[in-house]
Amino acid sequence: MSRFVLFLLLLVESLWLGSSIYFSAFAANELFAQLSENAAAAAVGALFPTYFLLSGIFSVLTVVLYVWLRDVLPLSRKSAKFGMGSAIVGAVFALINLLYMLPHIQRIERVMGPIQSASAAMVQKFGMWHGISMLFDLIMMVCAFLVLISMAVTLPLRLTR
Repeated sequence: MSRFVLFLLLLVESLWLGSSIYFSAFAANELFAQLSENAAAAAVGALFPTYFLLSGIFSVLTVVLYVWLRDVLPLSRKSAKFGMGSAIVGAVFALINLLYMLPHIQRIERVMGPIQSASAAMVQKFGMWHGISMLFDLIMMVCAFLVLISMAVTLPLRLTR
């Protein structure tokens, strides 16, 4: 059973980090490169709820699976504790983005309307909140990467011939 749970942990962690890197580094940039600013903003805005929901689910599952494997993973070791701590911090930032930042930014967007016709004050307000949300997203991605690094250090590697 512990091998299956370990497989799930590796799978969930890979999905968490992979989807975060893909969306933040590739998908959003490509949309803004190929579409008008308003169309790209609308497309990315439509993807954010799902992206933040998946980040929240993957990060919380990582924490749950880490706890489940506490007897298998040597959690007394610093690297395993660091991984668990990174998973918790990543989950907190993912959930803040999902449950607080996203609804707040969506309210600002509804009041602001299309960015080209919005007042400078509304664009500045949107930009500030969006920037904070993206900082939280970056912190979450770094945490996911740190979990992966700590797992690589913590998990025993057995090579057989």
